[in-house]
Amino acid sequence: MNNNHHIDNQLAILIERYPQLACVRDDVRAAYELLEACYSSGGKLLVAGNGGSAADSEHIVGELMKGFKKPRRLSPEQCEKLTAVNA
Repeated sequence: MNNNHHIDNQLAILIERYPQLACVRDDVRAAYELLEACYSSGGKLLVAGNGGSAADSEHIVGELMKGFKKPRRLSPEQCEKLTAVNA
């Protein structure tokens, strides 16, 4: 599966779960492509906030970093359970 097909699939899943995002689908894809290009060229993402926005920023960074710093593989049983819940 090529990367564009994978991105399209992920966007379809996101919009299926959150239909209100359909109107910003192209913007979400453009944001992904911008981040991908930035990371591919050695760039970085700076995230900041004040008060509640700082907490949101920390959460976003945590979500982005967890897959990069330490792989967290799920067992086949855990994958099945998650798939069943999200079906």
